[in-house]
Amino acid sequence: MRLGAIYLLTVLCLATSAALAQEVPKEEQEAFDELREAAKNRRHAKVEKWHLEWLKIKARRDCLRVHEGETLWKWLTAPSREYLLRELLYSIPRLDDPLPVLRTFRRLWSQDPKACHVFPDLAVAFATVWTRPKAVRPFDDTKRLGATPAAAPADMLDSFAWYVQNARELACDPRRFPWQLLLYVANNTAPIEERQWALETYAKLPVPYGRLYKEVPYDFAVITGKGRPRMAGKAYTLANLKAHGGVCSHQADYAEKVLRSLGIPAMQVRGQSRYGGYHAWIGWFEPAGAGRASRYRFFGNYQIDRFYTGSVLNPTTGKWDAIDRDIELAVLAMGQGAASYRRARTLHRCYLSLYRLGKDDRLRLLTDAVKANPYYGPAWLTLGELCHRGKLTEAEGLKLINVMLRRFAAFPDLTFRVLGNFAALLPVDDVRKINTLFTQAYGVYRRAQRPDLATRLKIAQGEVLAAAGHYEHAIKALAQGASDYPTEGRTVGRLAQGIGHICRDRKRPDLGLKLLVPLLKKVPKHARTKPVPLPNRAYVAVASEVVSLYRETGDAKKAQELEREIAALKGGE
Repeated sequence: MRLGAIYLLTVLCLATSAALAQEVPKEEQEAFDELREAAKNRRHAKVEKWHLEWLKIKARRDCLRVHEGETLWKWLTAPSREYLLRELLYSIPRLDDPLPVLRTFRRLWSQDPKACHVFPDLAVAFATVWTRPKAVRPFDDTKRLGATPAAAPADMLDSFAWYVQNARELACDPRRFPWQLLLYVANNTAPIEERQWALETYAKLPVPYGRLYKEVPYDFAVITGKGRPRMAGKAYTLANLKAHGGVCSHQADYAEKVLRSLGIPAMQVRGQSRYGGYHAWIGWFEPAGAGRASRYRFFGNYQIDRFYTGSVLNPTTGKWDAIDRDIELAVLAMGQGAASYRRARTLHRCYLSLYRLGKDDRLRLLTDAVKANPYYGPAWLTLGELCHRGKLTEAEGLKLINVMLRRFAAFPDLTFRVLGNFAALLPVDDVRKINTLFTQAYGVYRRAQRPDLATRLKIAQGEVLAAAGHYEHAIKALAQGASDYPTEGRTVGRLAQGIGHICRDRKRPDLGLKLLVPLLKKVPKHARTKPVPLPNRAYVAVASEVVSLYRETGDAKKAQELEREIAALKGGE
C-alpha cells in the first residue's frame, strides 16, 4: 500500500514538473496572441512585427543561458543592429531551439564584435554553417589519385577572421551577398595557406570564373586505369592539382575552393548524364548589380551529355540534399526585393507556427505568402503538401498548379516536385482530368527543353493511370515519353519497363513488342566510345524488356539472339 502511494506521488510530481516546464512565459504568450490576431485579420505589417517580437522573446530566453549572454543580447538589440538580429533569428532552422546558433554566433562575436557588425551577413552565414561543424566536410578523393591528404581545413574563427582581414583583396566583397548565398563561402574547406595561394594567383587577374574548372588538366589515367595518375604520391593541394590534373570531381573541387577563397559563393554540382553516367561541374553566383539580382552561372555541365540540374552539398546539413536550380530560384525570390521576400518568409513561418489558427485563416497565410513573393518556393511546397493530404479542394488545387506552371516555366523543377501532390486531388476515375493536367505540364517541360522532367512526368502519369486501372491510357502515356525521347538514357529504360510490365500483366506481350522493338532501334548502344567503349545502360534495359516479351510470346530464337547481343555489349565494359 505504501509503495503504491509513493509511486502515485512520484507520478503526480513528474506530471506537475512537466506541466511547469511546458508553461509558456506570460510575455511570450502575449506576443504569440498578438501575432495570431494579426494573422487572423490579415494585417501583414503587424504579423511581421509580432512574429519578430515573438522570436526575440524566445531567443532572449536561450541567449541568457549562453556564456556572456546578457552582454551579447544587449549588443544584438542595439538599434544599429536590427538587420543582423532579424536575419540571425530567421537563420535558425528550428524555431523552438535557437540555442545552438546563438552559441556559435557568440564565439564569433566574442572574437571580433566589430567584424560581426560590419559584416552581418557573413557572420550569420558562419553561425548557421558552423552550428553543425560536421557539415563542413572537405572533399576527399585522394585515394583515387594516389595523392596524400592536404593540411586540415581552417576552423571557424580563423576562417571568419581571414575573410574579414582580406575583404578588400577579394574578387568580391562579402557584403555584396545575402547570408543565404554566403553559406557557400562560409563552408570553405581550403586551409588558410591554400586560400592565400588562390588569392595571390587569381584575385588581380581577369580570369573568367568558369575557366577555373579547366585550370586542372584532365588525367585519363584516373578513369581508364592505364598508367599511374600524375598526382600519385603528391599532396592534394590547389597548386598540385593545377600542375598535375585530375578528373571532373577534382576540377570542380579546385574551382569551388578558389572561388570561395575569392569571396564568391560557389558549389560543386553533381548530376547524371542522359546515359546514366555521373559527372561533376562548378556553379557560382555573381553579385547583384544595378537593377538586377545575383545571377547563377555554371561551367562544365557539357550539353552533349545533357546535364540539366544537379545535387549540391547542403552547407547546413552536410548532405547532398540540395538542387542547384532550387538555390537559383531562392535567389530570384530574394531579387524581388527585401520587403517582398521578408513578408513571404514571415507569412510562411507563421503558417508553420500558428497550427491552432482556423483552416481558412492558415491557408490564407500561404496564399498571401505567394502573392507577396510569387517565387518563394517553401510556401509552394507547403501548398503541395496540403493538396496531398486532401486539405484543399480540387478547384483550389488546380488553380494553384496552373499558376505555378505559368509562373515557373523557367524553373520547372519546383513544379515537378509538387505536381503529384496536386494530382492527388483529382478523382481517380476521371481519365480526362488526369491526362489534361499531365499533358499541360508535359508541354511546359518540353518548351523548357527538359526531357529529363518530361520523361519522368510520363512515368508518373503511367503509374497514376495504371494504379487506377486505366491501363490503355497508361501504356499510351509511357509510349509517348519513350517515343519523344528515345535517347534520354536516364528514363527510357524505366519507360520501357513500365510498358513491358503492364503488357505482361494484361496478357498483351504482342503490344509490348510492337512498341518496344522500334524503340530499341533508336536507343544508342554505347554511352561513349572514348577513351574506352561504355555500354549504354538504357539500351540494355530496353533490350532486356524485349527479351522478356519475346519469351512471353514463345519466340525463343529472337530472345536468344538479343541476349547474346546484350552479353557481347556488356563484355566490352
